[in-house]
Amino acid sequence: MGDRNLLGNEDSAVFSADDMVRFGAERGWKLLLALYNAAARGVTLRVLTAKESVSGGSGGRLPDELQLLVDAFPERVLVRCWSGDDWYGGGILHQKIWLFDQRDVYIGSANMDWKSLAQVMEVGVLLEGLAPSSPLLLDVQKLFDTWWAWASPELAVQTATYVSERFQSALQVPSWSLYLPKDQRTADPFVAAHLEANGNITHQMRVAFASSATPSTRTPAAPANVFFAAAPLEATAAHSRAFDEDALVYTIRSAKARVSLSVMDFAPFSIYKLASHAGPVYWSALTDALLEGVYAKKGLRVRVLVSEWQHSHPQIAPALALLQAQADLCTRMRGACSGRLEIRRFRVPGWANTTSSTAAARAAWPAYTRVNHAKFIVTDARANVGTSNMEWGYFYTTAGASVNTDHEPTRAALEALFDRNWDSIYAAPLEKR
Repeated sequence: MGDRNLLGNEDSAVFSADDMVRFGAERGWKLLLALYNAAARGVTLRVLTAKESVSGGSGGRLPDELQLLVDAFPERVLVRCWSGDDWYGGGILHQKIWLFDQRDVYIGSANMDWKSLAQVMEVGVLLEGLAPSSPLLLDVQKLFDTWWAWASPELAVQTATYVSERFQSALQVPSWSLYLPKDQRTADPFVAAHLEANGNITHQMRVAFASSATPSTRTPAAPANVFFAAAPLEATAAHSRAFDEDALVYTIRSAKARVSLSVMDFAPFSIYKLASHAGPVYWSALTDALLEGVYAKKGLRVRVLVSEWQHSHPQIAPALALLQAQADLCTRMRGACSGRLEIRRFRVPGWANTTSSTAAARAAWPAYTRVNHAKFIVTDARANVGTSNMEWGYFYTTAGASVNTDHEPTRAALEALFDRNWDSIYAAPLEKR
């Protein structure tokens, strides 16, 4: 799932062959070749893609990479398309989930794009060697099957409009949405297909992961709790699966000492327009959770690392400044406020010299590169690794997913990664921008 650009044809039209080698574009070719060889071995490939990537809509020509695979193996490469436009008036297929042979799972920020493999910073979770009966594997399979069913041409588009008291807006949703009154909903197609989740926030899956140590030094692994969340709410099979927004808030609230949040875009409002709704939507779920912790938890340190690149929305910077000001007010309240919030912007070298209308001269780097695209939250207690930017539409109109766990090696690795980026010369406080 996600963008399809493994061949880099458009980039090759701008840059020389030597440039493409220097950029690492061959990584896209290698992935495409691996998919081709898998199909040649008889492996069935089921691919979900964004309808926006298909020329002329669902019935049009697929991206070159997928068209090549379908033409070569029409019986083995199955493709379906999904778009939030049909169901919400906006939104795209943005999650990135891979499943291999009922054994391995990947969920993370990387698109199926050579740039994600070579010129963009990404973070994902890879689960290897799972048993076919593993509740983790079966649950991710259910999540994939939910989207496969949602993208089926047999599922007719049926929507309704409701007035959201929370968002003070009239919003379009699928006809089975839990936001609709019970007597106005249709049956949830994913419940009917028995795709309810194996775990959620209140009933997490308890798993003992194998130690990464050598067999001679391996110690028994401590059990960890895991659940997979999804967005929008209508993809959660009647909320049997955790809603992704709730998972992020739950992670933030788990903290006793530290919250570290890394994301490309962060905004307490909708950035992208909806055909079904005029004007923006205010969304305070994450800012409220962060500020609640700063105000209420003694000594809590909150760090927010937000990317800055050529395509950053102009309102992100003032929104972050406002969040910082709200946190700083705490120190002026009666009584000591020892919680604190710090915000830094992260710039990958070359970020201001990519192909776009804002480039002052011929760009040194391909379009939509040189950015930290990762989306994760790590606290002193647990971690959330997701596929969604932290903006309203990614949770209410766009397909997204996240891995949530208190697995200590995973938590510690993510915190170390965050610390590396936070302490680097590429991150600077807001006031220094």
